[in-house]
Amino acid sequence: SDGAGAAATFTIRNAFDEYFDNDWHFLILADATADEKLEAAKAMEEKSYKFLVLQVTDREEVTSYTGKDRTIVFYHPITSEHPDAGLVGAVGSLTVGSVTWKFKNIVGVTPQDLKADELQKLHKEGAIAYVTKAGHSETSEGITASGEYIDVLHGKDWVKLNIETSIQSAFSNNGKIPFSNAGFSLLSVQVTNVLQKAFSNGIVASDEDGLPVYTISTKKRSEVSDENRKNRVYDGLSFTFELAGAVHSASITGEISI
Repeated sequence: SDGAGAAATFTIRNAFDEYFDNDWHFLILADATADEKLEAAKAMEEKSYKFLVLQVTDREEVTSYTGKDRTIVFYHPITSEHPDAGLVGAVGSLTVGSVTWKFKNIVGVTPQDLKADELQKLHKEGAIAYVTKAGHSETSEGITASGEYIDVLHGKDWVKLNIETSIQSAFSNNGKIPFSNAGFSLLSVQVTNVLQKAFSNGIVASDEDGLPVYTISTKKRSEVSDENRKNRVYDGLSFTFELAGAVHSASITGEISI
């Protein structure tokens, strides 16, 4: 508050600054205005990490978020139901990499009767809906507002977080990690363990022999600059991997003989 005792305004941006680094991964807004929801989507996009999950009841509002990687837009016009919270509850705590966000049943949410062309338009604009297919109530897609698949981004987040945590644990649990090839190898093992787990969970793809498709590279001590060596900064550990992905549709051909 200021000197006159007036209450300070706490904005969405204030909340991001204050709480973004806390232990959460999906943001759901309660009683937010359209402007607040859009500001939250912009803030999440700048972070490029974690997700904002929005229920949009006004069809025209959907395009306000089109193109945003980190916002999941759930179009559902029934204001008394909350598919945004239901979606996170149904899928968000499952093993990352083991599920896609399409085809998921949400308890207490009423399927909407959307024609195929309208549903396709909704998906193109980056939103998902709750529909009935083959007698099963389910989410119509598993994408964010940019069209990227939620499980792809969630998998990347999982790898990022677990590598950071694993490396930090290595620093904390060892009296000293030497600035040597042996020390660098110890850090490399942490990354290997995370990528192996990511492979087991279904984040990392496998090749034709069923082996994980990732590579890890380390620079030798002689390849590190004098400046970095002086400042105890090792910048020589890097990795790449292929995402496993998931099947969301299938084109099937066949022949019937008479």
